[in-house]
This record gives sequence, structure tokens and C-alpha cells, in this order.
Amino acid sequence: MKSAFASSLALAMISMLAPATSGCSGAGATGQGENTDSKSEDIVPCRPGQICTPPPPPRPTPSCGACQPNNTMICTHYVDDVLTRYTAKCVYQPPPPPPPTCTGAQPEYVTWWVPGAQDVEFDQLAPGQYPNNFSNCYSGCGPTAWAMFFAQTDTKWRARASAGQAPMWTSRPDWFQTGGGPLGWPTGNYPQITIDVSHWMGTSCGQPFNDESYTEPSWMIHGYDYLANGAQSQYSPSGPTTPFTAGGFTYTYETHGTGDSILPDYENDYGTLDYARDWIINHGYAVIYGYCVGANVISNAHYGLATGYREKATAWSCQEVGGSPQWVVTNSDNTNWQFYINGGGEPDGWNNSPAYYVGTIKIDTN
Repeated sequence: MKSAFASSLALAMISMLAPATSGCSGAGATGQGENTDSKSEDIVPCRPGQICTPPPPPRPTPSCGACQPNNTMICTHYVDDVLTRYTAKCVYQPPPPPPPTCTGAQPEYVTWWVPGAQDVEFDQLAPGQYPNNFSNCYSGCGPTAWAMFFAQTDTKWRARASAGQAPMWTSRPDWFQTGGGPLGWPTGNYPQITIDVSHWMGTSCGQPFNDESYTEPSWMIHGYDYLANGAQSQYSPSGPTTPFTAGGFTYTYETHGTGDSILPDYENDYGTLDYARDWIINHGYAVIYGYCVGANVISNAHYGLATGYREKATAWSCQEVGGSPQWVVTNSDNTNWQFYINGGGEPDGWNNSPAYYVGTIKIDTN
């Protein structure tokens, strides 16, 4: 009879000679022979004293590479358990260009200009200066501001007519022009237009400014009347001119301010800033701007032509503009503002004086 020791040694040797597996399975692992009728075997971890192999690595996941400029990409998949490469179609998307690089200082302001208006600059006619021959006063800042407005308006609309946008404008007589170009000082029709508008508005001479003229805000509407009635000159040296009609156009006079008061109310600007800003930014209209040159007293009251508006910039970004990198203002402070005013006898430049009057004429095609 074999000893119990010999039986145990034989079993151990048989176990060592058995094929190695990744883990050990069912009856062989337990030595109990349970579940011998099962069609599947449960994998259990290797036990001390057993020799087991590690499990196979996981299969690579089928995938595709980047799309190439020829609209193809290399992909992988399994064919009979073999990882195989193949070529697939795709739509190539070129990488975005690198962001632009701007040089120089960031802008201090964001600025809007009325087209063709910032170079319109006339002066007042002195007493006795033709055609202001019969007055002891200057022609007045109100009529001068309207003359600048008419010159700018005509320049803008003639440019549109040249672009085919308003051809009927060129059928008007060349009253606002000199030799096909903008009105000039001291040549051209501008001096006569200033005197005509002065008579239309009833500009006062000598009171209360000695040799200076005076125009109430409520009188400024007569600049519109002059244009709406065909810009007829009643005082031309050659006699009254024939009114012209702007066929296909409508005129709308808009004004905001303190009414008959010549002085701004610093507690309430009557919306003059908002209206003037809107007319320039959103409509491209120059604005007659009534303000005080210096202290807020009646002797400093003046009318000029606002042709630009700007606000303090607070944020910027570098962007491609017209094929070149430029700083673009992305945010601004509309409480830090200035208008560019053609002075009409006063210095031109940026100004943040409050307005007692703002006015414009909107011209539209029918």
C-alpha cells in the first residue's frame, strides 16, 4: 500500500506538468470536480504554487488618421482577426490661419465721420464784404453753418449719383457746386448762399453783439425752408434765380434743443447728444451744432457744423481689415464723447460742449 505522502507527491507533480493557463479553470482549480456538466468555464485568478500566463493585451481600437489635403485618410479595421489598414474618403478642412499680429499703439477713440464732410469749412462774411455789402454785421454763424451743411450734402449726393445710386440728383442746377467740385471759399456760390439763408432766417444784426449777427434756435428751421423752396436766391446780383426742384427726393427737418433759449441747460441736455450721435453714426448726416465757445453765456453762443463723433475706447482686438492687421475697438465709453465741429469762424476741432440746439435735414429718395 502506498503511503499518503507518496499520493500527495504524485498529485503535486501532475499539477505542475499540466498546461499553463491564464488563470485556472473550474474543477482543475478546485480539485472538487463541481459543475462538470457546464458548457463554459469560469476563469479564476492564479493561486499560489500555480504557473499561469498573463491575459492577452486588448485589441487596438479601429481608428482613422487625420484627413489629408487630397481628401483621404488612413484607417484600420480587423479582417479575420488581423488589424488591416485601408484608405477612406474625407473632406479636408485646412487649419485656421494664425491670428493677426498688430503693431503700434492701441486706438484711444472709436471715431465715426460723415462722408465728405470733415473738409467742408467756410468762414463768415465780414461787414461790407461781397455779397454782404449792405450790412454792418458779419453774415452770421447760423447761415454759415447751413451753407456748410448744403455743401456737404451736395457733395455726398453727387458721389452717390456718380455711383448710380441717385442719378436724378445730377439733374439739379449746379447751384451748390463750383466747376463740378465742392463749394469753395471765397469763390463759387457759397457767399451768395450764406446771404440768402441769412435773409430767409431773419438773422438779427447788431443786437446784442454790435457787429455780430444773432440767430435764435427757432429761426434755424428757415434753412430747411430755403432748401425745400428750391434754394432760390432773391438777392443775387443778376436778379432772383429760378427755384429748382429735387425730383424724386423728400426733405425732413429734424431738430432738438432748448427751444428759444440760446443757453444749454446743464441739468437736462434735451436729448441733443443722443440725436446728434444717431444722425452721424446711423444715418451719415452732418449736424448743425449750437454750443457756447467758452463760458455758458449768451455772448459765447455759436453754431458750427458737426461732421464727426468719437468715444473713448475701452477694449480692442487685433483683426484683419482690408488684408492687413489692425486694431479694432470692440467697446467704448459713450459718456466720454466729443464731436468734431467745423467752426464757421471759430477754430475747428474736437469739442465736448453741451448743445442748446442740434438740427439736420434728412434727404431720402422717393
